[in-house]
Amino acid sequence: MKKIKIISLLFILLVLILIALSFFKLPINTITNTLVMEQTNNNVSLSSSGEQSLVLLPKPQIEIKDAAFFIQNNFASTAFNTKNIKFSRSILNGDNISIYVPSATIENLDIESLENDVLLEGDVENLEIKITSSERSTEVFSNIFSYKEAEVQFDAFIEDEVLKKFKFSIQNLDANELVLLLDQNYQKFFKQINFDTIDIDGEYTENNFSINNLILNFNENSQLNLSGLINLDNIFNSNLRIQGSNIPLEIFSQFLQNINLVDITNLPKGNLANFDIEYSENIKINNLNYVTQDESKIDLSGSFNYIDFSEIDFDLNLGSTSSKDISSFFQFIFPNLKSDLIDFDKISLSTNLKGRDLKIKEFNLSKDETFISVLGDINLEDFSKRGLQIKVNNFNQYDLIPNAQIKEILNQFDSSHLNLDGTLINEDLTINSLKLFQEDNLKLSISGEMNLSNMQQSLLNFNLQRVNSSDLRKLLQYSDQEDYMEYLDLLIIDNIRGNLIIDLVTNSYVLENIEIFQGESISFLSGKIFEGQFSGMINLKSLNLENLEKFFLESSRLNGFIDLELNISQPVQINNIIGVTGKINGQVNINVKEEEMALLLFMQSLSQDIEDFEQINQLINTLSRSFINNEISIQGDIINPSNKKLVIKELSFTSSNKQELKGEIEYFHPNYKITLFDILDQDDFIIKFDNGIYTYERVIPDGTIRKPLEELIQKNINKLFENLLQ
Repeated sequence: MKKIKIISLLFILLVLILIALSFFKLPINTITNTLVMEQTNNNVSLSSSGEQSLVLLPKPQIEIKDAAFFIQNNFASTAFNTKNIKFSRSILNGDNISIYVPSATIENLDIESLENDVLLEGDVENLEIKITSSERSTEVFSNIFSYKEAEVQFDAFIEDEVLKKFKFSIQNLDANELVLLLDQNYQKFFKQINFDTIDIDGEYTENNFSINNLILNFNENSQLNLSGLINLDNIFNSNLRIQGSNIPLEIFSQFLQNINLVDITNLPKGNLANFDIEYSENIKINNLNYVTQDESKIDLSGSFNYIDFSEIDFDLNLGSTSSKDISSFFQFIFPNLKSDLIDFDKISLSTNLKGRDLKIKEFNLSKDETFISVLGDINLEDFSKRGLQIKVNNFNQYDLIPNAQIKEILNQFDSSHLNLDGTLINEDLTINSLKLFQEDNLKLSISGEMNLSNMQQSLLNFNLQRVNSSDLRKLLQYSDQEDYMEYLDLLIIDNIRGNLIIDLVTNSYVLENIEIFQGESISFLSGKIFEGQFSGMINLKSLNLENLEKFFLESSRLNGFIDLELNISQPVQINNIIGVTGKINGQVNINVKEEEMALLLFMQSLSQDIEDFEQINQLINTLSRSFINNEISIQGDIINPSNKKLVIKELSFTSSNKQELKGEIEYFHPNYKITLFDILDQDDFIIKFDNGIYTYERVIPDGTIRKPLEELIQKNINKLFENLLQ
């Protein structure tokens, strides 16, 4: 019993001694600069120190007050100052050293690979280091300690005074400071980008920076994750994977500008919802999803070589129901396009870009009843190389059409909207159907082929539905047929229907069943115009004779309206008429001015009681009473007996009082001959117009020309003077 009590007392005494020893510090002076340098292979020197003491328990360690160290190797150098530092060495292995620093300050930092290493200077708390040394190498391990409000841990391996490997982990570090540490060649990639914090776990080995995980936080919901290998000598030899979520457009846009890749500032505001990008020899986008503030979405995937863009291979999908976003998308693609020209509220796009070839799998634009669909391929290096299927419905934004000539044609026809179904192969546009509308009414439809680089290589069929004279003028102007425009005044045109085929390759024009509506009258045209000559059928109602007379007779004496029916079997021109037959009828007024009538009556009074003038005076009386300045009906048959001559035979003139004259007209541009049959007994009376001069003849039935008027006057001059004096 007594023995047990003695043992218990000894144990208690031992515990008390150990407790006492744990608080007891033995003053020593063991740690010298020589020893520090020896143990660290000259990487660390002791610049100064205060009192040193030995603490036996809980483990043997040497404590130094107010110590100042200088750390230097081929990688970095710095001053390390601490109020309290504790050293301990393994009893079993003298090369293993542990160091504990409750708090310290890093000063005068100089890191070879960093230009702004002063930013790393700061306070360190709760640092514990374990050092394992050999003859040629040193390995340094740390615990998780506090540095610049971040949690840090590292493992360094030094061989022959060269840092061979440096593993580290940093959590919640100010990212902006880290960016400033980089070389200026790398800083430029991050200029004008505001970061929040960074978490990084990586390893440095001989100019290679291996990142197990790097998280850049921009705000609570926005971060970028990076992993892989960075070559510090040449960043383009790096191999990285970049992932992120909720990155604002302004940040991503600035980064792309910093690396001189692309300017996307014109895209509508939004966030990169998520993305996954691999960077090596090629940049591979596994996925990139961009969502605008108005919920428009862009999905991108593929790869490209940043040195050789011919190796690009991208899939792009775009969907939006925001008119504002769609306008921004168009401006991004076409920077010179005015935003107010674009008026759509829905878009869906699916494309693949491989090399310079863009494949459009789906492109739909719409608003209300307006719809555009495009499928096909485009060479981005040469836009003339393309194969596209185009469908358009209820489209009126003509200013968006890239081809200036087509845009001009469409604007000329004053249509409210159009529908289009066509195919564009290189420069050749095949129009299956192009319909132009005026409000809800179909104006005209076009089909055929056009060459966009050379409009003279076009073959088009114009199906006219509600075309007026103004529209027809524009068609003639477009087809370089302005010479025919003056003839439009011959008709009062309300509406034109039928087919007009324009072949600019052969410079020919085919008119198929052209109907010209003039009130209740309908005129018809069918035929072909080739090299300025016409052949075909003409049936014109209510021709304006006053205008017709200006073109052909040039006398300014006729007005009224006639119906003209012509069958033209051979191509003709105004000055080259052949193979024409037809009919003419209508209401005509032959205008004689008052002064001309007064002169005629005066001449008639002079010739009274003169036998030679009795029949002429009788004719004048008939003409003046029934046919001059009175509406008369005419009808006749048209023949073309010889080249350059047109004859209206079986011509009948009927006055309102039922007087009738028979005659014939011969027309040989610009001259003509009018014959009135059996008007003077059985003699014919002929009026000739030749180069602006009128002449008159009287022909007896056997064809003999009687004495002209001038001889009759000469014969009866005395009697004429007698009548004049009376």
